[in-house]
Amino acid sequence: MFLSYRREDSISIAGRIRDRLANQFGADHVFFDIDAIPFGVDFRDHIDRMMTECDVVLVVIGRRWVDAVDEHGQRRLDQAGDFVRLEIEAALRREIPVVPLLVDGATIPQPNQLPESLTDLAYRNGTQVRYDPDFHTDIDRLLLRLTPAPAAPASPQTATKPAQPAQTPATVTRSQSPKPRVSVLKGHADYVGGCAVAPDGTRIVSASADKTLRIWDVATGDTRRTLQGHTEAVYGCAVAPDGTWIVSASRDKTLRIWDVATGDTRRTLEGHTDWVQGCAVAPDGTCVLSASNDKTLRIWDVATGDTRRTLEGHTEWVQGCGVAPDGTWIVSASNDKTLRIWDAATGESVVAG
Repeated sequence: MFLSYRREDSISIAGRIRDRLANQFGADHVFFDIDAIPFGVDFRDHIDRMMTECDVVLVVIGRRWVDAVDEHGQRRLDQAGDFVRLEIEAALRREIPVVPLLVDGATIPQPNQLPESLTDLAYRNGTQVRYDPDFHTDIDRLLLRLTPAPAAPASPQTATKPAQPAQTPATVTRSQSPKPRVSVLKGHADYVGGCAVAPDGTRIVSASADKTLRIWDVATGDTRRTLQGHTEAVYGCAVAPDGTWIVSASRDKTLRIWDVATGDTRRTLEGHTDWVQGCAVAPDGTCVLSASNDKTLRIWDVATGDTRRTLEGHTEWVQGCGVAPDGTWIVSASNDKTLRIWDAATGESVVAG
């Protein structure tokens, strides 16, 4: 299947949709990124050939999809060489089913908003894909429609008769994490100091003294993306509850928030005066917690990058931290031989031996 999207419109949620599709159907059966086109190949011909291998095209449409413009202010859909336009034109020309996936409150474009070659898209039945907490419910519904119903087992009386189409609709529960096929993941050039697992179980994130993080595919063991930006060793990492971003802690005294889909740094968090040894994400994804050799913890606002609160009390380096499931308290571990439990709202603590 072919997943069409605009980077500036919906790349984060498109990446999550791709992960669920790959988990269900296999990564080799989902064409996701135009970057996969080989060098030197005419992209128009390549897209057309890809369509010959596709049973369905999923078009991710956000609120900026119709009106997205290039660096000259020209609407992309009006340009004959626009990748998204070429993808949909090729699918419609070959009469391949095209399914709009509406994200971020978008609606299916009206015919007068589309080039003539794409007007049929306005009449294609689509489905809504919402952000958490509804994301997996919506994707399960999509997978139910995309996955053929299994044939009913033959009874002794009908075993010799021609098979009949299954009449009972398939039932789908939330996909299980893929089973890893390898036991050792290799690629880092120095020791690995931290790791985390994405909420949907399809990815592992690692933090290394080689100054990088890596995102690994659980099913294959392959590196999906290498994240570069820290100037010193990376000691810790954590994944957001919705799986769209990662936070890392580094010897360079900063934390970085990374976009999972692009690998770009969304924000750099600066304020600690010594190495940052550990990090964690609040259950609601609105704040990040950090632990530092400057003997403090900090609570950071993800949206602004500002420090909400600095927690002081340890007398030696703070090596690790965690957040309670309800987000109301924090625990920290220190070289002063103690753990401390902190009230997330007030910053007050009690020593827990």
